[in-house]
Amino acid sequence: MLDFIIFLLLKYTYVLAAILFLVKIFLFVKNKNKNWTVSQFIFFNPTNIQFTPNAERAKLKRVQNNLSIAIAVLLAIQVGATVLF
Repeated sequence: MLDFIIFLLLKYTYVLAAILFLVKIFLFVKNKNKNWTVSQFIFFNPTNIQFTPNAERAKLKRVQNNLSIAIAVLLAIQVGATVLF
């Protein structure tokens, strides 16, 4: 059973990463501010989140950071699996 789960995870890692990336783009556009930079699309600085006056926007920034981490982990799993297998 574990082998099957690992097989599915490795087979569909790119698909899952792409879905998470699309969700991240949607949230970024929904939460976008005029003075944001491209680097904030990748990751928000913790002080940027801490000093956000609106709680909803701070929550969306935290979600976007978590999505960035999840996408990076999925791509690292895929690269690691490609190298090992």
